[in-house]
Amino acid sequence: SVQGGSRYVLMDIPTVHTDQTYAVGFVAAMCGTFSAGWAGGNLMTSTDGGSTWSTAATFSAPGATIGYATNAIGDVDARTIDCASLLQVELYNGELFSVTESAMLAGSNYFAYGVDGRWEIIAAQNCVLQVDGSYWLTNLLRGRNGTKWTMGLHSIGDTLVLLDPDDIQLITLSAAAISQTRLYRAITEG
Repeated sequence: SVQGGSRYVLMDIPTVHTDQTYAVGFVAAMCGTFSAGWAGGNLMTSTDGGSTWSTAATFSAPGATIGYATNAIGDVDARTIDCASLLQVELYNGELFSVTESAMLAGSNYFAYGVDGRWEIIAAQNCVLQVDGSYWLTNLLRGRNGTKWTMGLHSIGDTLVLLDPDDIQLITLSAAAISQTRLYRAITEG
């Protein structure tokens, strides 16, 4: 069967995963470019400009829930639930589900929203599937984990990654690796 390529996202986000507490590194997510038939993938890294490659992480199917925004939401008061904004997203892989307000406040349905250098951590209570296959996310918690400064910087096409601890991985590095150039690429299993 056709497996297709692998899509990956490297995220320089604040601590959202318990493994990040005492480790140097960043969070990564991966899925297939075709949701059906993707068997998993490996995140490869090179420290010598691409001469040699090693496996940094292995991701199993079906992979992380990754998509992109088809609109941009603006700056709001991060102290309350944002009931006015509507974030519309298309998914490359996965599904989204609504949760209760108390579940959201307890940590469910958290997302990284943005791009490298300006990730906002948000949470969504309502994730409603539309007829065209997109989702509308409403009743949002915005600017979580110190990311309030990014709220007014979003653009159409920004990436959205569900921060499900079962689907994302912390890529740990040594402290000496900080500021060192590394290359990354995704290789589909098989």
